[in-house]
Amino acid sequence: MGELIYNNPLRERVVPAWYNNFTVYYLDLGETKVTKAGIKTPPIYFFIRGYDEEGRPLLVHGQYNVLSAVPVSENYTSFWQVHLVEVPFGYQPNFIRSELSLRKAGFEVTPIDLIINCPVL
Repeated sequence: MGELIYNNPLRERVVPAWYNNFTVYYLDLGETKVTKAGIKTPPIYFFIRGYDEEGRPLLVHGQYNVLSAVPVSENYTSFWQVHLVEVPFGYQPNFIRSELSLRKAGFEVTPIDLIINCPVL
């Protein structure tokens, strides 16, 4: 599997996401160079439809990412480990809007070595 090219040309923009079926927003500060040692990194779920010829994930257009925590959660931090959720052909963007519904759907979830800094607003 190739690496996810995290190339957000609009750094410091407000991005919508799902948390337990509610729309929340986070500030996308981009990829960060930290090690996981000593830093809590809850998952943020990016939805993909497979991989391109070079092995890069193909993001589902229109799907908000799903967050596993918000500032009032015990495990919240602004640092997130990216998890890729591979959905089948025919998946409707934003059908999954919570970590619980993601687990119930049974899609393949793969954590990758990418930590991003995205504080929830």
